[in-house]
Amino acid sequence: MNLFHVFKTFTKFILIVSIACIFSDCESELNAEKIIQKSIKFHGGLINWKNISSISYIKQITLLDSKGNLEQEISQKITHGWNPTFTEMEWKKPEGNYRAFNDHSGIKLFKNNEILKNSVLLKQTKKNLDGALYVFWQPYKLLDKKAKLEYFGEESLLDSISVHKIKVSYIASNDDAIWYYYFDTIDFRLIATRVDHKERKSLILNETVESITGLYLNETRKSYFLDSLEKISYLRAVYTYEIKRLIKN
Repeated sequence: MNLFHVFKTFTKFILIVSIACIFSDCESELNAEKIIQKSIKFHGGLINWKNISSISYIKQITLLDSKGNLEQEISQKITHGWNPTFTEMEWKKPEGNYRAFNDHSGIKLFKNNEILKNSVLLKQTKKNLDGALYVFWQPYKLLDKKAKLEYFGEESLLDSISVHKIKVSYIASNDDAIWYYYFDTIDFRLIATRVDHKERKSLILNETVESITGLYLNETRKSYFLDSLEKISYLRAVYTYEIKRLIKN
């Protein structure tokens, strides 16, 4: 076989591989940004996400101890709005009814319709409201320019689920949390989230999704504490979300 024939054969091979990659989006070309874009496409598409004006839902939180005993049940009515941007949360405690509202002007907290001005309490309440939006509005929130993204490749989640793993950190944030997001290797849906705090690590599995918005938002999630070997220690919390109102632009 002469040199020209070898070169011609090699050129054909490269051309075939290149064409295949164009139509199949070769794995080697995947990065964090592309995976998130593909996930958003699976979760309804960017246009549909931007078309939501406001959404209200009931979030039920069931906390369990290490032996599986019920520790606490919490019910929150939460509304997120855009144009203008705000988050409102209502909840009850034995000592009274609470309502918190956060928009461009700042955080406001009320107890039995009386405004509270404790700075420590206000700071924690704002963190809770920001956190409620962050965990509910995924994967869209991963488009935040403040998020530092790192693609860790494929791995087997819980030794059984093939996923793409992305690390997300927020350098400018006061929160010390490091987030890991796991996406299905076939359709890129968001399967699970892991969050690492200094004192603990948690794995949150997305169990079911809703069918009202077309965005496949989480309907049921389960959060597990992890041990020092990053294996499941015990079920810490169950979250359920029931959408009550949806307004589109």
